[in-house]
Amino acid sequence: MRVHTLYSELVAIHGKLDPLVHVDLTPEKRVKVTFTYGDLVEVRSVDVYRTVFELKTKLESMVKIPANRMRLFYVDQVMKGHHGPEEMLYPNKQLYRYNISNGDEIIIDSKLNRCASAPSSTSSIRS
Repeated sequence: MRVHTLYSELVAIHGKLDPLVHVDLTPEKRVKVTFTYGDLVEVRSVDVYRTVFELKTKLESMVKIPANRMRLFYVDQVMKGHHGPEEMLYPNKQLYRYNISNGDEIIIDSKLNRCASAPSSTSSIRS
C-alpha cells in the first residue's frame, strides 16, 4: 500500500512522534452533588457507577422515604437555564449515564406528592 510506504518513510526521516495529547473520557468515579428535599439541602459524594435504585436506597435514611416511593430529578447546573429537571425513571441506569458532574443537583420527591406526571409548584420540588 502506498500510505504504509509513505508513513514508513516519514518515520525513518523524522522518527516516531509521541501523541500530542492524552484524552481520558472516562467519567469521574465520585462527584459531589447537592441533594434537595423540600427545605433539606445536603451535599454528598456519589459513586457514579451506582444505579438509580442503589442511590434511592442510600437516600432512604436521609429523607425517610422508602426507595420504591421516591422520585429523583436530575438538574445539570450547566444546562439549568435551557431545560428543567430530568426525572431519573430507570432504576437500573447507572448515574454516569446522566453525565453527572461536581456541583449538579438531585431533587428528591415522594411519589405520594404526585399530582401530575411533571413536578408542580404544589409538590416539594423546587425548580
